[in-house]
Amino acid sequence: MKRVDHHAGSNAVGTEGIMQAIWSHLALPPPIGELPDDLPPWIRQHDAALTLSGNPDKVSWRDNARMLERAMAESPHDQRLSVMWALNLYARLLQSMSEPDQWLSQHEWQAIEREIEETSLSVLGELPQMPEMGLAVAKLLLFVNNEHTALAESLVDQALRHGSAFATAAALRGEIAAIEGDIDAACQLYDEALELAEPGTEFFIYLMLLKAGALRAGNRLDALQALAERLRITAPLAHARLGLLLAPELNEGHMNRTVAGAALTSAVATHMLQLLYNVFGRRFKKLEHRRNIMNAPIAAFSAAFGDEVVSESIRSGVSDQA
Repeated sequence: MKRVDHHAGSNAVGTEGIMQAIWSHLALPPPIGELPDDLPPWIRQHDAALTLSGNPDKVSWRDNARMLERAMAESPHDQRLSVMWALNLYARLLQSMSEPDQWLSQHEWQAIEREIEETSLSVLGELPQMPEMGLAVAKLLLFVNNEHTALAESLVDQALRHGSAFATAAALRGEIAAIEGDIDAACQLYDEALELAEPGTEFFIYLMLLKAGALRAGNRLDALQALAERLRITAPLAHARLGLLLAPELNEGHMNRTVAGAALTSAVATHMLQLLYNVFGRRFKKLEHRRNIMNAPIAAFSAAFGDEVVSESIRSGVSDQA
C-alpha cells in the first residue's frame, strides 16, 4: 500500500511539473531574436494561463500567480520572474473589471501599483542581462505613471537594439504618443501593430482597446463607432465590458450594458468610473483628452445617482486646476 501511495504521489508531482514546464515555455519570452509579430510578455503570460485553464471569463491572474509562486520558489534569483510577477499584478488590476463581486478599493489599487512601480524600477540594472524584458518594464512604467514616458521610450529603443519585436514596440510608442497628446501618431502606430497581429487574438483585442482609448481622447467619435462595431463582432466580451469607453454617446441602453454580471447601482457606477479613469482617463497628460474620456460617463452616472459617484481623484483629474 505504501508503494502504491508513493507512486500516486509521484504521478501528481510529475503532472504538476509538466504543467509548470508547459507554462514556462508558453509564458516566458525567448531570450533573444524575437520575430516582428511576437507577442508582448504580458499577452504571452495571459494566453499561457488561458491555454492551460480554459477560463471562459478570460481571468488569468490567479492561475499565473500560482505558476509564478512555484517558479520563484525554485529560482528565487531569476529577475525575469520578478518582472513577470509585476506583469501579473498589472493583469490583476485590468481583470478586476471582470470580477464585480471582488472589485479592488482605490487604496488596494494604489498599493498594487506601488509594488509594480518599485519592482520595475528595481530591475532596471538587470535589463542588459535580460533584454527581452525591456519592453515589459516599459509597459509597466507607462501604466503606473505617465511621468515615466521618457524612461519607457528609452527602454523601447534599447529593446529594439537587441531584438525585432516591432508590433510590441509600435504599440508602446503609440501609448507614449497618446499620453503626450499626439492622437494621430498614436493611431498610426497602433495600426502598424494591428497589421502584424492576428485578428481575434488577445493581442489584437488589446491593440484595438488602446486605439479606442486614443480615439475617445481625441474625440474621433465616428472612427470610435466603427472600431467599436468591429470589436463587437470579433470580441463581444470585451465590447460588453467596456461600453463606457466604446459608446460614442451614452444612453440608458448603453449604461445597462456597461457592467457584466452586476446590477447598475450607485456603488457599481462609482467603481466603473474609477476603473475607466485608472485604466484610460488619467493616462493622458492633456486635460482635454482626460475630459473626452470621462465627461460623458460622469454626466450620465451623476444624473442617475448623484455627484457622489465621482471620486475626488477623478474630479481633480478633469478640473481646470489639473
